[in-house]
Amino acid sequence: MRLLLLPSYSPNLNLIERLWGFAKRRSVYGWYHPDFASFRTAIEATLAGIPTTHATP
Repeated sequence: MRLLLLPSYSPNLNLIERLWGFAKRRSVYGWYHPDFASFRTAIEATLAGIPTTHATP
């Protein structure tokens, strides 16, 4: 048996955590969503508005 050391948890380096933080700031903070459907629509609209290509200088 060989012991493998895993890196410590670092949410700042995990890209999905950064994406979720961005989505929360854009669509959850400061907004009231009366039901799950409106919450989901807001999250989906935020994620759909993120460009998927990089700008080149």
